[in-house]
Amino acid sequence: MLFRVVVVLFCVVTFINGCSSLISRVAGTHKLRVFTMDDVLAKGIGDADYIEVHDAWSNGDFVHTPPLKRGYKPVVAWPVLTRAQMDSIGKGIIVHPSIIAWSQRFDAACVAAGTCAPRQAHTLSGITRKIDKERNRVQTLPASRYVIAKNVTYIEANRKPLDWYWNLAIMLAALLVGGGVELYHQRKSKLQSTAT
Repeated sequence: MLFRVVVVLFCVVTFINGCSSLISRVAGTHKLRVFTMDDVLAKGIGDADYIEVHDAWSNGDFVHTPPLKRGYKPVVAWPVLTRAQMDSIGKGIIVHPSIIAWSQRFDAACVAAGTCAPRQAHTLSGITRKIDKERNRVQTLPASRYVIAKNVTYIEANRKPLDWYWNLAIMLAALLVGGGVELYHQRKSKLQSTAT
C-alpha cells in the first residue's frame, strides 16, 4: 500500500513538473531572453530562467571545487562583470558582481593552468541555477576585488532547458507509470474480492 502511494505521488509531482516546464518552455520563463551586462547590473534579469548576456567579461578569477563524493562532478565558477567593473578592478576598487557563472563541463587542465575563466569579453548563455551548498566556493574569491551578495544570480553556463518533447515524454511516462500502478492494484483488488 505504501509503495503504491509513494509511486503515485511521485508520478503526480513528475507530471506537474513536466507540464509546468512545458508551458514555461513554450510561453513563459524558459524562453530565451537577451540582455547586456549593463542591463543586468542595472535591472537584474527578472523572472527569466534561460538567458543570453552580451558584453559580459571574465577577469581571470575563478574558484574550483573538486568532486567531493561519488556522483558529485567538479565545478568551476567565476564572476561575470561589466566593462566598467573591469576598469574598477584595475583601479583597485572592489566590485559587486551581479552574476556568477559556473559549469561542470570544463577541461581539468585549465584549473592547474589558471585559464578556466580567461580575461576576455564574451557572450554568456545558460539557465539560472544555483550551485549546491557543498560545492559552492564563490565566497573564497579574492575579497580585495569582489563582494558576493547573497542574492547574486547563478547561471549554469552553456546549458539549455529541456526541449519541449522531453518534457512531454516525462509527462507521458509519469502518466503511464502512475496509471499502470493504479490499474494493477484495482484489478488485484477485484480478483481478491471475487475470490472471497
